[in-house]
Amino acid sequence: MRKKIIVLWGIIFTLLLLAGLESSIEAQLTSYFGKNKVHYKDFKWATLKTTHFMIYFYSGEEQLARNTAKMAERAYQHLSTALQHEFTEKIPLICYASSDDFQQTEIISGFIGEGIGGVTESLRGRIVIPFLGSYRYFNHVLIHELVHAFQFDILREAGFGGGIFSSGLYVPLWFMEGMPEYLSEYRNPLTEMWLRDAVYNDTLPKINQIEDIEDIRAYRFGQSLWQHLGEMYGESLPGDLLRELAKTGNWQEAIKNVKDTTWKAVYRDWLEDVQKTYAAENEGRRPIEEQAVRLIAHKKDDFALNILPAVSPDGKYIALISDRDVYRTIYLASAETGKIIRPLVEGERRGTFETLRFLNTSLAWDSESQHLAFNAKAGGENAIYVMNVHSEKVIKKLVPAVASISFLAWSPDRRSIVFTGTQNGQEDLYLINIDDQRLVQLTNDLYSNRHPSWSPDGKAIAFTTDSGQFSDPEELKFGPSNLALYEMASGNVYRLADNAYNDFTPVWSPDGSSLAFISDRDGVCNIYLLALKNTPDASRKYRIDAITQVTNVNTGIVGLTEDNPALTWAQETGKLFFSGFADKGWDIFALDNPLKDTQTPLTAHEPGELIEKLSLSESLTSFGKKDWKHPLTFKKVPEPKKYRARLQPEYIFGGGGGNDKNLVILARLGLSDMLSNHRLTLGLNLTEVFDESDFLIQYSNRASRLSYEIHGFQFGDSYGTYSLKDAEFEVEVQRGIGVNFHWPFDKFRRVELGLEGWMVSGEKLEDTTREELEDQFFAVPTLAYVHDTTLYTSFGPLDGRRSRYSLSPAFGDFLYLTAAADQRWYIQATKRSTLALRMLTAVSVGENARIFNISGPYTFRSGAFDTDEEEEIEGTKIALANLEYRFPLLPKLNLLRGNVFWDMALGWTDNVRPLTTEQTSFIRLKDLRAAYGIGVRVPISGPFGSILLRFDMTQETDLTKNIGERKWLFSLGQDF
Repeated sequence: MRKKIIVLWGIIFTLLLLAGLESSIEAQLTSYFGKNKVHYKDFKWATLKTTHFMIYFYSGEEQLARNTAKMAERAYQHLSTALQHEFTEKIPLICYASSDDFQQTEIISGFIGEGIGGVTESLRGRIVIPFLGSYRYFNHVLIHELVHAFQFDILREAGFGGGIFSSGLYVPLWFMEGMPEYLSEYRNPLTEMWLRDAVYNDTLPKINQIEDIEDIRAYRFGQSLWQHLGEMYGESLPGDLLRELAKTGNWQEAIKNVKDTTWKAVYRDWLEDVQKTYAAENEGRRPIEEQAVRLIAHKKDDFALNILPAVSPDGKYIALISDRDVYRTIYLASAETGKIIRPLVEGERRGTFETLRFLNTSLAWDSESQHLAFNAKAGGENAIYVMNVHSEKVIKKLVPAVASISFLAWSPDRRSIVFTGTQNGQEDLYLINIDDQRLVQLTNDLYSNRHPSWSPDGKAIAFTTDSGQFSDPEELKFGPSNLALYEMASGNVYRLADNAYNDFTPVWSPDGSSLAFISDRDGVCNIYLLALKNTPDASRKYRIDAITQVTNVNTGIVGLTEDNPALTWAQETGKLFFSGFADKGWDIFALDNPLKDTQTPLTAHEPGELIEKLSLSESLTSFGKKDWKHPLTFKKVPEPKKYRARLQPEYIFGGGGGNDKNLVILARLGLSDMLSNHRLTLGLNLTEVFDESDFLIQYSNRASRLSYEIHGFQFGDSYGTYSLKDAEFEVEVQRGIGVNFHWPFDKFRRVELGLEGWMVSGEKLEDTTREELEDQFFAVPTLAYVHDTTLYTSFGPLDGRRSRYSLSPAFGDFLYLTAAADQRWYIQATKRSTLALRMLTAVSVGENARIFNISGPYTFRSGAFDTDEEEEIEGTKIALANLEYRFPLLPKLNLLRGNVFWDMALGWTDNVRPLTTEQTSFIRLKDLRAAYGIGVRVPISGPFGSILLRFDMTQETDLTKNIGERKWLFSLGQDF
């Protein structure tokens, strides 16, 4: 019984405590893959303390930190009042100066995509947020993440220490993500766009569907649901529901207890209200396809993005970004037919284009329609690339000295590129010379300056800015975006209009007489045309002549966000191309020259014109944020202090059991500093016999590009034996210390170097002779090269490839050299299925050459779990091949997946004969073994990631007949 208890706890300990110990002697063939989170910068961190926050920032971002402190305290006033809750400790707020820097954070262990604007983790309530250039957007994300901090703190006080990840607490995503959107702003044109689209296409989720939505709709529909709840029951409802949720642990019961109604009734009322409201709003508006020609359509439930169109000046080609092959890729398409010609740039697969932008970016053609400019992250550099679209070769790489690069426009003379750059906590326009990379800053203020567009004569740059009468930089309030111009000759910068709505993404007409742009002035993002009056006086060259509306759609002409440039105008053909949203996806449309049509002019207010002053409530509900009702609490921010890393508990869990004779205690403690660059893990599986207990202590340092970890351990005798040539060593206890170093070349490639020193004690078994040995001491250095470009899902890799090549000698009482090569390919068959292939081989030589065993659920599935010598595949040389087809078992859901597989394995030490023709007319297998089968996979999620519950049925064959009985395997882990 005691042995069974120890083995049981040993399995648990192995799964939960020792996952990080990668390079032990027993795990030399358990390949460790994964992409790299590379620390390209060595940040010099500092702290800034306010009344309710401890703000962490790094050298060069002092202005951003001070502005963050002011905005955070204002947001706290708003949310503490709305949610009727106060924090007892300061809230950690970690601020990064760009998305690239944010993606290097260790606070979130996984990879952070460009689409993530901020994160709040539940263990210690840390808010991690990047500055993306616009203080208006930064204000929004700050409130959003702070709401999560309030949610976690309220639930934590009731004992749910892990927030929504706590055991026994389930809260749907619309509840958690819709609440921050509702508490941040009064209205959102994109939310209203999604609702109009859902009403028009009859795709509003039913009550049994809304809980399962885990994409952008959870934010959009969730915001609308909370808006409806707030109008029905008052603004105090979110706080009341959170406190009741903390008591009951059930969100539907919380609604019933607080407002004496049912979730079913609430949802029915919301559906009726949305259908009535947006059906009325759609009256008089028409679908996009009735007003323009759809060139490139998204495939429903297959891919959804066709965005950032850029037409070549000659009108022949369109460059765009699409996710039709899952990876976001720049494609070249025909501007006449919309047919995809070929992919130009495949991002997210190699170090050259480590991250291909798809949010705050644009594509830009040169005036001769030969080259395309785009920006991407490559290594630690944020660069502008110039590609010849015909040869598909990058001919120029521009690396301006700014923190981040976004929107681009190419000068008509092909000498310069103007772009939006973020530096020192503000976003400005910059001009870079293509030949010598000389950089000139065109604007210098706290306003957002985006979407540059060069006039055909090269004399002016149109752009959007949130400066104007509705913005107040001193109060850190930034209003809607308006059109502005930069005159090249004089450097004169001025707004064309000053309106209480958003005008964005301007593009010039071929003759330079007009600007087409997108505006939400009627509540829907539509195309408008601004005719310019040329007035070459001393102050400004251009003024507004007239503004007319070009489209009147029922969804929206917009990209993935309202800042995604969605318009492009062919200079030679006069056609206008744009991305539009319809039926849950984005398509590319074409519109004949809008200058040919005449429309009724609209009213526009130029800067300085007297217009009726909006009241506070009107301005807030039009474009304001909900925290603007509160003033900035202080003008002067305290002086920052140098950051000092101190380890503090991050998590602890444990358990145990026993009786008067036996005792087992399991525990794990994790500590880290506030930035999680330094981690200390302590684990134990303690029994009443010290030598049968397991201990692990591991320290890791990830503060710089070269990361390392130091560990010490003891394992009891429940972990098997060392298999050596001509003998086995039955282990009683094994102890050791080690150090591992990781040096990443980029996101996809790295070198690993490790060294472990071991002491093991036990008996040597040779034939039938058992010999008690003295303690054995040996050292194992390891060198490995790892390459990983896989696209990973909760069920494992979907596309890409992985390879690992390693070399591990042993010195001391054991002498051997082990070399291994593991190569894996993943070929995506459909959006949700893949063909996976693994080829692994390993060789061990030397006086104590290792004997490898490759039987079991993760290698050769028809091999033995136990020590059945007839079924074991072992030897000092091994080869393994696995071929699998992995596919979903349920339509549109990833709750269950199946696979069909073929395994082949060979193990040998001396002579080997893989195949034979003896006693058969066909070639059959001899020493080489093969099996086929089917399996089912069920993902199990937890706070430390997901693991697969695996069921396999396997049958061995020699190619002429089945061998033995079918086997049924159960395992926990990941597929190769």
